[in-house]
Amino acid sequence: MGEYQLQQWDAPYLLLDLPLEIQNHIFHFMTAKELYMSVSLVCKEWRELAMQELQWKRLCKRDFEFLVSIFEVKKPRSISWRLWWKFLGGYTTLESVGQALT
Repeated sequence: MGEYQLQQWDAPYLLLDLPLEIQNHIFHFMTAKELYMSVSLVCKEWRELAMQELQWKRLCKRDFEFLVSIFEVKKPRSISWRLWWKFLGGYTTLESVGQALT
């Protein structure tokens, strides 16, 4: 009778107890939209993990490898991987990328 029942809203708090490497591994299976629109809103720690350059570099390689290989597109060093992902996905224009470079 005194047993604790796991509730749906407990899940993010249980995941926060996992080591960062495991949390990061779980995030590797998520889409950019999930990372940006959901995970990053859970808490400060998850926002920091979701916004890491490594996450967005992985997303660029996973989501746009075909574009990069066909058109031999190279990311300018001076822009973030998140902005590069947005550019490759058509969410950001060349003008936005150009502004980020200046």
